[in-house]
Amino acid sequence: MPHSMTDEEWEAQNSGLSPDQATARGLCWCCGGKSVLYTAFGRVQRAVPCPEKCNNGKAKR
Repeated sequence: MPHSMTDEEWEAQNSGLSPDQATARGLCWCCGGKSVLYTAFGRVQRAVPCPEKCNNGKAKR
């Protein structure tokens, strides 16, 4: 049986970059280059596509 992540571990997969830091690196300001956002509530863990519809985590041009 694979190791289950806690909600905190799951959400820690999100980029730790601020929007300004991500933009300065040429990454999407919203997902920080991950293409998805990780969210968890009540042990329901989801990876949601970036709402900015970025180009695989790259900043829009």
